[in-house]
Amino acid sequence: MSPRLQGALQPRGCTKAFKGKGDLRRRMHEVEQQLTVLHRRMRQLKDETRAIRGRVFGLETYVRNGREAMMLRWRYLMGRHAIWGRDIEPSLESFPEEVQAWYRRANVASAILNVQERCLRYERVAMQRLLDRLRE
Repeated sequence: MSPRLQGALQPRGCTKAFKGKGDLRRRMHEVEQQLTVLHRRMRQLKDETRAIRGRVFGLETYVRNGREAMMLRWRYLMGRHAIWGRDIEPSLESFPEEVQAWYRRANVASAILNVQERCLRYERVAMQRLLDRLRE
């Protein structure tokens, strides 16, 4: 073993074992708060799509696993699922330019929010697994 690695493995000053649970719990709390804010932003974007006059489609929140996972999805007013590239984007031509631009921005925003939500949920699960391992 190299002297550098040996030095890194030796405790310095404190003989109490570092477990890191406090930092991990603090970060889990931060992630929970970020998820709460993110879910609120997702619902706001959904509500904004409902405010468009003459709309035929809008964003809806889809919740899975109780209230664990939330996702924004495009839906027609009649409730049928809509896909952006196949259903919505081609039909935007009949809308005024500013409405088309708004829908395109909303689509990008919904994609970003969906990815951020998945990442935060993944981080929360990974930290929970680590905490469970540290308890053993």
